[in-house]
Amino acid sequence: AGEAQRVALARALANNPPLVLCDEPTGNLDTASSAIVMDALRDVQKQTGTTVIIVTHDMDVASQCDRVITLVDGHIAEDVDPRSSVQMAAVKMLRDKRATGEMRKVDVEEVQ
Repeated sequence: AGEAQRVALARALANNPPLVLCDEPTGNLDTASSAIVMDALRDVQKQTGTTVIIVTHDMDVASQCDRVITLVDGHIAEDVDPRSSVQMAAVKMLRDKRATGEMRKVDVEEVQ
């Protein structure tokens, strides 16, 4: 899945678009593959100036973005810098719990 995701990203970037829209780009990936995809998206944004918009339910992914806009029922509920101390503490807690097996990653399909 990680390789397929990287190929899809390469295809999307082939024509140097000014905007890339990503819907759950790490949704079906393991942690290592997710990191590779997020690193690639950050590199593209920094090197080419391409705007990257990511839609995700994963707070770990969201915490790596420059800006997080939370929608509730189609309306903006929150617009924050994810690097705030409270947000970073919450993400660290989630990572720690996942690393120890105390909390498993839940698929969106399981919740619906």
